[in-house]
Amino acid sequence: KSYDALISLGSEVPGYLPIVRTTDPSGHGSWMAGEECAAGNLVFLELSGCKFGHHAPLMRTAYILKPEETEAPAWLVEAECLIQKTFEVCLPMMVPGAKANDIDAAGREIMMNNSFGLSMAARLAYSTGSTSTQPAGHAGWGDADFSLVGHNDGELKSQEGGEAGMVFHFIPWFQKYDEPSGPIGLSDTVIVTTEGGQRFGKLPLTVAVLKG
Repeated sequence: KSYDALISLGSEVPGYLPIVRTTDPSGHGSWMAGEECAAGNLVFLELSGCKFGHHAPLMRTAYILKPEETEAPAWLVEAECLIQKTFEVCLPMMVPGAKANDIDAAGREIMMNNSFGLSMAARLAYSTGSTSTQPAGHAGWGDADFSLVGHNDGELKSQEGGEAGMVFHFIPWFQKYDEPSGPIGLSDTVIVTTEGGQRFGKLPLTVAVLKG
């Protein structure tokens, strides 16, 4: 249904099918045989609209309340707040000339300052958008050319003579390995400008809380 919704809303066929996972913290692959949404579970989505071969991916997360719950658990509320803070702190840093590892360090310091032992993936963002125009023909919506990650001291760049520059899938997301396990991600496609990173999307950076 998520794939049908993409196409019906005007997307071309994306380079990778929408990802929908529940209990697998990696958040990779897609729906597995026997995988079900249940009360107390996280539901993770990662998908990308596509136009003229260019992609704009995002992640969103939902939580299904247990019968005895009336609101999201404290660990999820904290995770949501830390992800939002990472956007607030890091996007203004995303200007031409900024170093990738400096931005990653700022975001990682926020994300790892959580009270529930949540893990964070190796990179804070990766370049995206031009997948189908790359000669190597990268699969998916990441072009695998540049990441905001600790070992990359490269600088963000802008187009010559213009403000718009590199495009990233900015992914502050957690991997939760204890029960209920699963990924927690709120992301957006972000373009580098002289005024800082600008989000493509307008969807709120919030976890959807659903009744079981």
